[in-house]
Formats: sequence, C-alpha cells, structure tokens
Amino acid sequence: MNTLEENEDELFIFSVRKLHVEEQDVRNIIAWRERYTYLEKCADACEHVADIVGSVAMKNS
Repeated sequence: MNTLEENEDELFIFSVRKLHVEEQDVRNIIAWRERYTYLEKCADACEHVADIVGSVAMKNS
C-alpha cells in the first residue's frame, strides 16, 4: 500500500505541475487542483487505514 501511495504522490505532483503549465483558465486550474487534492487526501487516508489494519493484524497474530 505504501508503494501505491508513493506512486500517487508522484502522479499528484506531475498532474498539478502539468495543470499549471498547460492550462490558461484560472477557474479550471482551481477546479482541477481541488480534485487532485481530494484524490491525494483519499490516497493518504487509504494508506493510513492499511497501516492500522496491518497493526491490528500483527497484534492479534
């Protein structure tokens, strides 16, 4: 899961950079940046859940 989240981090950085370079409409930049940010938060939350599940599994084994 950590590897997936790291890949998502790289994709987030790439996408936001590309957005700011290629997009001219400020409204589109704001809208897409917000979407990318929510996806990043979702990936972070999934990683956190996976860490908790892993900890619980280790404690109960």
